[in-house]
Amino acid sequence: MVQEKELTVKVKEWLQENVTKETLQEPVTIDASDAVSDEEVEASIVSEELFYLDRLVQIRNSVKETFPEITDAHADHLIEEYIQANFEE
Repeated sequence: MVQEKELTVKVKEWLQENVTKETLQEPVTIDASDAVSDEEVEASIVSEELFYLDRLVQIRNSVKETFPEITDAHADHLIEEYIQANFEE
């Protein structure tokens, strides 16, 4: 239990240092070089919801790389909590 609390504190500190409003709003890069038609290019545009989910996955992957001992559920919880506390109005 103490280890989990210590891990939580470390992850929260890492999130504060590494996840900013700007990183959440950076555009997702889409490689449309293989697209052959306008329809395929349009289909590659990421909706706002998918954009947000993609950011969450990227943040979780970074957290898991930095803290390999953390579970997906714990990481997701801390990330959601952090985003809600700092970026949602």
